[in-house]
Amino acid sequence: MARGTFQELKPMEKDFPEDILYSSIAELGALLRARKVSSVELTEAYLARLEKYGAKFGAVVTITRELA
Repeated sequence: MARGTFQELKPMEKDFPEDILYSSIAELGALLRARKVSSVELTEAYLARLEKYGAKFGAVVTITRELA
């Protein structure tokens, strides 16, 4: 996601761009405070990304979705 484009998101929009996962902590914090994304949505998006790419890159041994 190009920097600054996340302001275009509608509050709690369910299908935010995958590029948001490359945002900085400061940017993600701003999105959370503005209620443009929820912590649950971010967690689910990061878990889905881990499930999709984790094994390919050897990034994760076990995904414990229920503990997230």
